[in-house]
Amino acid sequence: MESVPKDPKASGCCSISFLKCILFFFTILSLGLGGFLLATGLWSLLDPNIPLDLQASPSLALATFAIISTGATLVFVGFLACIGVIKEVKVAVCIYAIFLAALLITEVWVALFAYLHEDKVYEELSSTLNKTFMETYGFDEQRTESIDNLQRQFKCCGAARYEDWVHSLWARHSRLNNTVPDSCCKSETPFCGIRDHPSNIYYDGCIHGLEKLITEHLTVLAAVTFGVFLVQILAILFSICLFVKLKKLKENPY
Repeated sequence: MESVPKDPKASGCCSISFLKCILFFFTILSLGLGGFLLATGLWSLLDPNIPLDLQASPSLALATFAIISTGATLVFVGFLACIGVIKEVKVAVCIYAIFLAALLITEVWVALFAYLHEDKVYEELSSTLNKTFMETYGFDEQRTESIDNLQRQFKCCGAARYEDWVHSLWARHSRLNNTVPDSCCKSETPFCGIRDHPSNIYYDGCIHGLEKLITEHLTVLAAVTFGVFLVQILAILFSICLFVKLKKLKENPY
């Protein structure tokens, strides 16, 4: 009886058919993870609790934009890889693995950068936030509104402390008798900032609440990128396996 030739795509414990199924799963997962990275980056970028126009933390801004670009690239590459796996285009599979490896480098950098810069947030805020408070309040309408909202939200007054306002350009040029802006008041009413007594205004500076919030953002960004990193390692390994199998099949189809 003549034996039926085995399908080379289905031979072996790591057959092409098996690898295609596994890799297709990972490409779909890459699409989802890319979308998740993109959403996480946009969440960090658009969080109303951190006014962008105050330029509070360069570290957070850099990590956030890196996450957004990585997520968008992962979505694009994952979509192309899906087509490549289905069509068994080994070049597409190879490119997918190379892109994943390149993205891994970016993600490792983002995770380490976010983790290592958590302790530098206070230093960044000290150098940027105080200058923004002291030099732009009362002169830049958008930033004035952002500072007022920040003081109301975090129940704070000034960048580092309420006494900061005494040295501000606003205090020097204001026609009001206010010691601090009205947004520092515990119960805000017009001209309530005249009295700087602790029963009337908040004494804590906004740097403390903002530092905590930015540190939490950096922690989330680091954790998300690390989780995606682990999944991509497996995707790269299966991509290489499928590429080698397809190459061998082309060289020896029977």
